[in-house]
Amino acid sequence: MGVGLIISFAVTAFVVDTAFNGVGLPIKSLPKYERERIQFGSWMIQKFWAPSMAFVKISIVIFIKRLFGSMRAYVVISNCLAGFIATWALAALLTNIFQCTPVQYYYNKDLKGHCMPGQVQFFQVMGSVALIEDVIILCLPIPVFWRLQINRRQKIALILVFSLGGLVCIFSLMRLIEFRQFQLTDLAASSAKESIWTSLELDVAIICGCLPFLNPLVQGVRSKKLIVVFVYD
Repeated sequence: MGVGLIISFAVTAFVVDTAFNGVGLPIKSLPKYERERIQFGSWMIQKFWAPSMAFVKISIVIFIKRLFGSMRAYVVISNCLAGFIATWALAALLTNIFQCTPVQYYYNKDLKGHCMPGQVQFFQVMGSVALIEDVIILCLPIPVFWRLQINRRQKIALILVFSLGGLVCIFSLMRLIEFRQFQLTDLAASSAKESIWTSLELDVAIICGCLPFLNPLVQGVRSKKLIVVFVYD
């Protein structure tokens, strides 16, 4: 999870950089330097998004595996899912890097080069796979949690975690929908909302993945409060 968080800082940094250089405005209204900064930022966001999401998702899958390690089916499913996510991230990263020849041609059209056909369709496929992964991770623990005999407070906490997991799926879907408006010839105007959904999807996934580990901290704070109350009484 920590590695995914660190890589996500790069995604956020390039999203902010493109915002300061005029993303959301028609490309013809921007000077050449800002157009190139936006195109370079879009290229870099693609490079960091898939690895960051992969580390976050695999961390959650490993947590689920440890939680239900006594159930062989969950161990097998978790191992297969983690392997699939790693393969997806590697394929997305390599294709993103080498989608244009030379690679700099994506953000510097002054060079002589070309890009692979169907770039937008590739982004849509990668986004669709990411959404499917999110849904599987969200649904994976449900059969076990459904049978748990726990108190109301714990059930509310689980519902909250699952609600955030649902938000990740929604943001992933919204990002996928935005690719319908994605135009590589005008990244300044067409990539603004896609960048927002990308950041939200990644950041909420990290928060969702960290929530289970906050329980000991919350319990510790609650215990200290009880001790303070006892002492003052």
